[in-house]
Amino acid sequence: MKGYILSIIGVCVVGTVISIIVPNSEGGGISKQMRVIIAVCVICVSINPINEIISYINEINIDELIEYDDEIESDYEEIFREYYSSAELQNLKVGIKQLLFDKFGVDGAECTVTLKVSEKGKLERIFITLYGSAVFKNTGEMEEYFAEAFGCEIVTAIG
Repeated sequence: MKGYILSIIGVCVVGTVISIIVPNSEGGGISKQMRVIIAVCVICVSINPINEIISYINEINIDELIEYDDEIESDYEEIFREYYSSAELQNLKVGIKQLLFDKFGVDGAECTVTLKVSEKGKLERIFITLYGSAVFKNTGEMEEYFAEAFGCEIVTAIG
C-alpha cells in the first residue's frame, strides 16, 4: 500500500515539474495537452491495483473458506428428524383424539393417547386410556376401528 501511494505521488510530482518546464503558448495549447497526459497517467497508476485485486478474488477458493463438516450436517439432520417425528406424533395424537370424539363421542379431556414407535419410525402400538364417563364406551369397537385404520396393535385401558 505504501508503494502504491508513493507511485501516485511520484507521478503527480513529475507531472507538475513537466507542466512547469513546458512553455505556455498562446491559448495554452501545449500545456493543456500536457495536463491531459498527466491526468491520464495519474488515472492509470491509480487503477493499476484493481487488476491485482480482481486476480486475487479469482484465485480465492470458496471451499477453503467455508469448512464443511459432514458430522455437523448429520447432527442437524438427526435433530431435524427428531423434531419432525415429535411434531408428527403430536399431530397424530391430536388426530386420534378427534377420531375418538367423532366416532365414539369420547371427549378429549376424558382420554389420553400414547404412541409407541419403532426405531425406524413405524407406529407399533396405540395406548388409549379412558377416564370419567368415557369408561362406559365400547372399547372393543374402538380397538377394532383403530386397528383397521392404523394397522397396529391397539390397547385400551380404564384409568
